[in-house]
Amino acid sequence: MCIVYWACWEPLVSWIMNMQDDDGNTALHLAVEAGSLRMFCYLLGNRQVNLNLVNREGRTPLDIAQSKIPPGGLYSQQNSEALIFRELGLAGAMKGVRRTDHLDDIDTSRIRDDGIDIIEVLKDSTQTLYIGSVLIASVTFGATFAVPGGYIADDHTNGGTPIFSRTYAFDAFVVSNTLAFIFSVTATIALMYSGSPMHNRESRKVHFHIAAYSLALSVKCLASTFALGAYVVLAPVAHRTAVATGVLSCLVLLYDNLDFVWRRLLLLAAARKRKGPISALLWFTGVIVANSLFSFWPLIFIFGWAANASPAPKMEPPMP
Repeated sequence: MCIVYWACWEPLVSWIMNMQDDDGNTALHLAVEAGSLRMFCYLLGNRQVNLNLVNREGRTPLDIAQSKIPPGGLYSQQNSEALIFRELGLAGAMKGVRRTDHLDDIDTSRIRDDGIDIIEVLKDSTQTLYIGSVLIASVTFGATFAVPGGYIADDHTNGGTPIFSRTYAFDAFVVSNTLAFIFSVTATIALMYSGSPMHNRESRKVHFHIAAYSLALSVKCLASTFALGAYVVLAPVAHRTAVATGVLSCLVLLYDNLDFVWRRLLLLAAARKRKGPISALLWFTGVIVANSLFSFWPLIFIFGWAANASPAPKMEPPMP
C-alpha cells in the first residue's frame, strides 16, 4: 500500500499504475478485487490512472466491483465493495464489452459455489436482530411507567403525576422513550414477517430492511432516553455531572457514524483530485447532510416537540 501511495503522488512514476500484469490487471483492478478502500482512493485520486482498462477476461474495474457485491439485497451499502462500485460509476468508469447475461451467469455460479443461501442469511440475521428489538421494547415499556424522579404523593396537589412533568427535559424524555418503543416494536413485527416461511423471499427482504432501519433508530432513541432521564434526575443537584452524562451518551450515537465519516473523508480526498475541490466539497456536504437526516431525524423531532410542548416560563410582574 505504501508503494501505491508513493507512486500515485510522484508524477514521474505514477504512469506505472496503468501497467498490466500477465492477467491484464492493473493496480486498480487488484485494489477493487481486494476490496481495499484506501488503496482504491489513492488510485482514484490520481488522474493518470485509467479507470477503463480491460483485463484478459474483458473486465474493467467497474465489472469487478459489481461482481464483488452479492445479489439479493442483503448487503450493507457502507461496505467497501459497495462504496467502490458507486464511486467508480460516479467517476465515469465504464463496463467492459462482455455480455451482461454472461456476467450474471458467472455471478450466479459464484454464489452457488460459495454455498450462499439468501433464505439462510435472512433466518440467521432475523434471529440476531430479534433479540435486540425485544430487549429495547421491554426496556422502553418499563421506562414509561418508572419515570425518572418518581411521582407526586397522592395527598398533594396533582398527586400521582410525574414530579418533573411539564419541563423541557422530561417532555423530551417521554417523546424519546415513546419513539424508541415504537421503532423497536415495529422492528420486532417486521422481523416476525422476515423470518416467516409463509412469505416469499422478496417480501421477507423488504421486511428485513424495515426491521434493520427501525432497530437502528430505536437504538439512537434509547441512548437519547437514557441521557435525558439522567439529566432530569441529576440536573437539580449536579448539573455538570448531568451534562457529562449526556455528552458521554452521545458516543453511542456516533458509533455507527464514525466509520461512515472516515470512509467519506477518504473518498473526498480522491474526489477532490479527480473532480476538483468544489464538486468534491458539494458531494461530501450533500452526503453528510443526507445521512444525518436519514439517521438522526428522530432526534430533531424529539427536541423540537419538547420545545413546542414545554410551557413558557411565567414572567413575574415587576415590583412597584
